[in-house]
Amino acid sequence: MQDKTWQYANQIHFVKSVKMDDDREEFTIITNLKTFDRPYDSAEEFLKFWTPATNLTAVNQPGEDQQLQVYREESRSSANKLIAILEDNIAKVKMSKDYIPQATAINNNINTIVNIQKMKMKFVTGK
Repeated sequence: MQDKTWQYANQIHFVKSVKMDDDREEFTIITNLKTFDRPYDSAEEFLKFWTPATNLTAVNQPGEDQQLQVYREESRSSANKLIAILEDNIAKVKMSKDYIPQATAINNNINTIVNIQKMKMKFVTGK
């Protein structure tokens, strides 16, 4: 759930963190829009209303700024994943030079993803 975008109560939420408090028997979901505190025994009922958000540009939200904020949060999460892939590739190339062609191909794909994300951001912001 964390670092993913979800639809709940007709809004798009990027889940920043999920915390568990065993002493109080509660969990907390912190999103870009709101913080939700719920008891453990309500988790199943509460979470069944959360669905993965797909195709953010097709979602009609009141206020473009909110949608842009969600898009930025999702992009930040994607960037962190791509950085992890590149760091893994660097470690593999250091261990074996035979990995260089595959690492080069992965790097080319990441560059393509970055360029697509830049185009999406221009589309969303109009800049």
